[in-house]
Amino acid sequence: MIITKKMLATVLKDIGNTFNVLGVELASGSQREYSIAKSNYFYEKAGKDIEEWLAKMNRMLEANNVADRRRVAVAVTHLRDVMADWFEVDKANINRYIDNNAKSFIRRIKARFTSDV
Repeated sequence: MIITKKMLATVLKDIGNTFNVLGVELASGSQREYSIAKSNYFYEKAGKDIEEWLAKMNRMLEANNVADRRRVAVAVTHLRDVMADWFEVDKANINRYIDNNAKSFIRRIKARFTSDV
């Protein structure tokens, strides 16, 4: 049997996922980031709910073991149209994904795109 690079990559990814589930850490001391869970893109359109999208994004970030320092970068790849334009203008005011300060991604995106209706 000939093992192709794609087959080998799939096997290694499965082994890595198994180690992550078991809580086995890499030699560097940090767990590996994965892409097993997916999230939808977010557009500012009628019927779209920022709270619902953020909840799904949070679940995806947790499931994929995304490090805190990378969460903003990963989340913004899912923004489109007006949302992406907002981030480009406001990114200098964002210094982390979530916490209790005015410079968090979650606080700023909610303030901008949550209606008070």
